[in-house]
Amino acid sequence: MKKEFPGSKSTLLRYIDTAHSFRLRLIPGSALGESLADAHGLGGRVRELFIQAVHATALLSADLKQTVRMVLQARWDDAGFSLEGHWDGHVRGYIRGADLLEYRVAEDPSMAGSMSIIRLIGSHPGYTGYAAIFGFNLRSALEGYFQSSEQRESHFLFHDDFSAMIEAMPGEDLSGDINLKQILEELAVTVKNADISDPQGLADLVNRDQELNLEFLGGEAKDIFCPCSREKISAYLQGLDGEELRSMHREGPWPVKVSCHNCGSEYSFQRDEIETFLNNRESDQ
Repeated sequence: MKKEFPGSKSTLLRYIDTAHSFRLRLIPGSALGESLADAHGLGGRVRELFIQAVHATALLSADLKQTVRMVLQARWDDAGFSLEGHWDGHVRGYIRGADLLEYRVAEDPSMAGSMSIIRLIGSHPGYTGYAAIFGFNLRSALEGYFQSSEQRESHFLFHDDFSAMIEAMPGEDLSGDINLKQILEELAVTVKNADISDPQGLADLVNRDQELNLEFLGGEAKDIFCPCSREKISAYLQGLDGEELRSMHREGPWPVKVSCHNCGSEYSFQRDEIETFLNNRESDQ
C-alpha cells in the first residue's frame, strides 16, 4: 500500500505597478513547502532553507508557458537539494544528504555553496544561470543571480506570513526612482495586519501605505506534486540486478518497503510480488 503524500496547495498572487515599472509575486503562508519538508524529516535551519527553496521555485515558475519547467538547484559539496517548477503549477523536488547538510550548517555557517537556475523547454535546456551561496543565504544568492544573469533588479523575502518576489520590469532601471527592497520589507508589516484572502484589498492597503499603484492581476494555483506510483516503483524493482532481486526474494524483510526519494511516499511489496518480478525479469532474458 502507498502511504499517501499529503501534498499542499496555495495560490500565488500576481501584481503589477505600471506607474513605477515593477512586478510583485506573493505566496501566502508557508504551507506550500511544509509537507515536502515533513516528508524528508527536515528540521532546524535545513528545513527553513528547503521551504525557502520550494517557495522560490514557485515564485520563479509563475507565468511559465506550456511545456516549460524551471529548476532550482543548491549544492554544498555533495549535499543539497533540487526543486522543479512546472508550467501547470506543480512543484516537486528532493534533498540529498540532509544529515550532512545539517552538520555543515551547524559546524560551518559561513560555508559557500552554489546555486543554478535552469529553464527547460520540453526536454531541451534553454538557459542555465549560476550564483554563489554564502553563509547559506538563499535570498542573497537569488538576488545575485538576477543581478548578474538576468541583469534585472529583483528582491526576495521569506517571511512567516508569506514569501514574495519583487522585480523591475524588463528594460527598466529603477535606481534613484524607487526602492524595491524597501517596498518588500514594508510589505511584511502590511501583510501582518491585512486579510490576505482579499488580494485586491491587500493591494489597496499597500497603495495607501506606500503611495503605490499596485494592480492585482490574478492568482495562479501552486501545489506540491509527485508523479510516483506503485506501477513505477514496481518497474524499478523488476529492473534491479538479477542477483539483487533474488537476494531480496530470499531474505526480505517482509514486506519490502520502498520510499519515493521525492515525496517520501512508502510502497510495500509482499514476497509473492517480488517473486512475480523475479519471474518476469528472468522470462524477459
